Amino acid sequence: MIKTVKAVALTVLVGAFPAVHAAEQIFEFVGKVTTSSVVGANIGDLVTGTFRYDPDAATDTTVVGPPSSRVGIGLYAFNSPGSSLLSAQIGVHSVTSSALEMTVYDNILGGGAGDSVEISSGGSATVNGTNLAGASVGLLLTTDPGQTQVVESTDVPTSYDVNAFNFYGPESSVGWLDLGQGPNGEQVWFSISNITPVPEPDVGVLTLLGMGALGMWAGRRRFRR
Repeated sequence: MIKTVKAVALTVLVGAFPAVHAAEQIFEFVGKVTTSSVVGANIGDLVTGTFRYDPDAATDTTVVGPPSSRVGIGLYAFNSPGSSLLSAQIGVHSVTSSALEMTVYDNILGGGAGDSVEISSGGSATVNGTNLAGASVGLLLTTDPGQTQVVESTDVPTSYDVNAFNFYGPESSVGWLDLGQGPNGEQVWFSISNITPVPEPDVGVLTLLGMGALGMWAGRRRFRR
């Protein structure tokens, strides 16, 4: 009976830790507002955010151009209903999206084109708790013309070197928030100073934590007796 109780307790304790898919990639980004027509997002305001995806779990994949030529476009879509794949805090505005779209450009026009990666929420985003059709939030990383060694294929990226995408100057990558009001509507543009991977929880550490909690639970039971 005691063994059964311990086994159940261990199952509950291990289940209390969220499962992280081994292939999931999670990134954090930091920047600052450079242009804004949105109240509550002022020039110089801090921008922070995250995006995540499993490279093997794209719900829609299109690759244009033979992979061997290093000339092509990769189009990918990811969806996670009920959870956020892309989120940002831009001034006082919290923005989230359960959808993530990605376009990977690998030297699409030949020798002088350069490389690019665009990540966005697609056709809608939730801003301060309200879903806005036509709104979008995203990031755009683009190299100088002729720099074709940054993106090495049309595959989904697993790392980002912001300094290599230098088309927009020293703060080399940009992001945006568009509230979906048309070309003259409310928009924010921001620079991106850094994109860093978020380490996945160590499974061994989580297991040890679970065993430690189980030991404390068992100790309390013996003490009560």
